[in-house]
Amino acid sequence: MGTRCVIAEYKENERVVGSYCHYDGYIGHTGSTLMECYNTPELASQIANIGYASFLYKTYDETKEESVHKNEIPMGFDSVEEFLKEGGDCGAEYLYLWDGEAWFVSHLYSDDHRFEALENFTA
Repeated sequence: MGTRCVIAEYKENERVVGSYCHYDGYIGHTGSTLMECYNTPELASQIANIGYASFLYKTYDETKEESVHKNEIPMGFDSVEEFLKEGGDCGAEYLYLWDGEAWFVSHLYSDDHRFEALENFTA
C-alpha cells in the first residue's frame, strides 16, 4: 500500500496545478527529496506538472521513466483553499505546495488541515 501525495505549485493566477505520486509520499521521503532536489522554481514546476509519478526519484527523468502510468495531465485547482479541501480526493495523505520560493506541506490525516513550511519538518 502506498502513502500517496500530491505535489503542486501555486501559479500567478491563483490557480494550483499538481500531480499525483503513489508511493512514499511521507515527509521523510518525498518532502526531503523535494527540498533536496526540486528546490528551484524551474524544478518545482517541472515535477508539479509531471501528471503522475509512481515514486519521487532525485531526478525528473528517472521519476518519469520509472512511473507505471504515463498520464501527463496534472490536476488543476482554482485556489490554494480548493487544493487543501479537494487535493486529497485521490486518496492523498500529504499535499505539497511550491509557492514560488519554498515548499509547504499539509498532512491531511491530522486534525489541523493547513500548510506549514516544509523546511520545519526536514531540517
